[in-house]
Amino acid sequence: MKKVSILLASFALFATLFVSACDTSSDTDTVQTQPTATPTATTQTFQKDGFQVDYSQQWTESAPATDIYSFAGPNGITQFTIHMKALYFDVDSMLQDLTPGQKLTCTKDSQPEESIVIDKKTFLSDTSDCTNDKKEKIKVATLVYTPASADNSQPTTEKNQIVILLESSASTYDQDHGTYFQPMIDSLTFS
Repeated sequence: MKKVSILLASFALFATLFVSACDTSSDTDTVQTQPTATPTATTQTFQKDGFQVDYSQQWTESAPATDIYSFAGPNGITQFTIHMKALYFDVDSMLQDLTPGQKLTCTKDSQPEESIVIDKKTFLSDTSDCTNDKKEKIKVATLVYTPASADNSQPTTEKNQIVILLESSASTYDQDHGTYFQPMIDSLTFS
């Protein structure tokens, strides 16, 4: 019985070695590598009227009025609007001017204003929950920079302002902010 076991073990070893020797493929031949995509630029730069911003190539740029520049996402709701040389005394009039073609009904969020620094300028930011004329829920963030006079003799409300409006569907605002708005804000420079 011992001889049979040794003979069977020898035969199994010989068969394994024979099959291995006949197999012409190797482990490296069976691994398929995927070609890596060449990274492409996903943003383009807009420069005019004393500012520069980078925005997504899928977005469209327009100038709906003097000193107003809008960058809109493909969904028709998400947009980034900047108004240079603005003069506003209340958020409602600003929203109506910067969202032409739609009527917004808004309620300002109860959270306090936040300070945001863009290109060494301090913007005051607040948000509003709005409903447009199609009854869609929209979140709007307003960033306002008011340059003070050199000697502070004039009230800041009498100076030209830079206003940035961030507009998105309420359900996707946080995602849109991280994906689109924050990179645009980070890229903004003023001359």
